[in-house]
Amino acid sequence: MWDITSYSPLRVSLAGGGTDIPPYSERYGSAVVNAAIDR
Repeated sequence: MWDITSYSPLRVSLAGGGTDIPPYSERYGSAVVNAAIDR
């Protein structure tokens, strides 16, 4: 039996997560702030 473990950083959206989707971004522009947590 194989046991496979994978680790990847978790990206957390702090602000503006939906502002990069058109048509909002085309009309108002966009900015997104996020951070990655890697233990």
